[in-house]
Amino acid sequence: MILDINDFINKFRPLKILIAGNDYDLSELDLRDKEVIHIDKPWDAGINRKKYSGIDLCIFNFKDAVPDTILAYIAVAPYLKKGAVIVSTAQFFDCGRQNILLNVFFNIFRGEKLFINDSYRNNICGVVLPDNFREVDLSVFYMFSHKWQRKMSLAEFFFCYLILIKYYTFACYRLFAYSFHVYSKPPFFFLCSSGLKCLNLLFKHFRAADNSFTVLKISGKDKAHLNKLDSIIFDCTHLEVSGLSFLNSLILRYKPEKLCEVGVLAGATSCVMMNAMSQNPDSNLYSVELMPELNVKKVEEIKSRSHNYYNSDRMDIGFIVNDKCPQFLDKYHLYKNGTLLDYIDDIGSGIDFCFIDTTHKMPGEVFDLLILLPYLKDNAVIMLYDVILHMNTNDEYQSQCDANSFIFSVLKGKKIIPAIGMLKKYNCRDTFNTGAVLISKPSKAELRDLFNLLLLPWAENYGRYREPAYKDKFIKFLSRHYDKELVEIAEYAFDNHKTY
Repeated sequence: MILDINDFINKFRPLKILIAGNDYDLSELDLRDKEVIHIDKPWDAGINRKKYSGIDLCIFNFKDAVPDTILAYIAVAPYLKKGAVIVSTAQFFDCGRQNILLNVFFNIFRGEKLFINDSYRNNICGVVLPDNFREVDLSVFYMFSHKWQRKMSLAEFFFCYLILIKYYTFACYRLFAYSFHVYSKPPFFFLCSSGLKCLNLLFKHFRAADNSFTVLKISGKDKAHLNKLDSIIFDCTHLEVSGLSFLNSLILRYKPEKLCEVGVLAGATSCVMMNAMSQNPDSNLYSVELMPELNVKKVEEIKSRSHNYYNSDRMDIGFIVNDKCPQFLDKYHLYKNGTLLDYIDDIGSGIDFCFIDTTHKMPGEVFDLLILLPYLKDNAVIMLYDVILHMNTNDEYQSQCDANSFIFSVLKGKKIIPAIGMLKKYNCRDTFNTGAVLISKPSKAELRDLFNLLLLPWAENYGRYREPAYKDKFIKFLSRHYDKELVEIAEYAFDNHKTY
């Protein structure tokens, strides 16, 4: 590994090297005529700006990648030289869950991706950053997936805030604050809550200057259209009203004609989608559900939410569409007891809107996205739900549901979030738990970032994705639509993946 980093030093001939992390052995590095700076804590960079300006090679060496890797980037990025290279010493594609951020971080960076010997199987990788570090998609804040390993001092906390306010966008420091809302204990919870309100008042200009996300405002007209539906429908889904409103408004704004829904259950979101589609007589919805019928647990959840309105112990997939929205049945094409891979050829190309809400665990939604991409129209809208579900660390199952967060962070395109809770309320969960991406045809480099997500640890229980027959069918599908080197990444992932 030391020799690999020497390769980067020999290739780029940096003059100023920053080593962010601890216990790093410098003895075998060729550091002649080079200035080397070492920081153990990410916020050390803010103490002396002159000292850290002009860094052209940055080596991340944090054993615990979360949160120190994120905080180190926040602190260091404003001082990096144009075209600087970032390298990680972690075992990149063979890492445990604790360090998966290093892989995701690498995929999120927008810049030239560097592999030693150009192989994803090598553990050492680097990125040449773009000219403007603000082009890096800082929805990377979604990657906080476990509790803080140590408490931060008040000085450290305020330094991070000051860096964010000075160099980053409104959405970035709101995401940072929300992470503390979730993971920190009093008095930090109170501090973050109060501090966030003060910052919103003091830095209103960030709302106009924010270029990380496009905020979709939910109009009164949008709400009126959604309220045409029977209220019992809203009790048959786990989506919050904010998520349903966002889904409704996206369809009303972009007016798609061919919509795909992956994950159906009772069919409440199908009703919302078709109600919004009703203004376009040529639109059709194609919905795919893995299960043949609702299991007992799902039935009980629906019955408890809907005050026992439904008393059956067994319910068909999408039953609420037949019950409450029969006027839309001519637009509704339901496929159940199979994966998207089983039905995508029947659905066909030209899809311009897709709502994905399935397992939330790796590799489920990543598979769905790779299956969808060849069938999407240019500038199609991909909506994802439960983007920050994994931040609910009190629930062991939910804390592993990070697939949508990875996808939303890595996808390149116009990012859209709902305005609910963004300006008038201080409820970041409603704002950031749903998101959409307006996606064009991905470049080869962007596709490689998506395929690299398959090299993250997979959930232990991922159903029929584990079956050899699914693997064979999936690899054959990928071979039809993607380059050989990308397919090889998927094969490697199937054969060598780690589990949570």
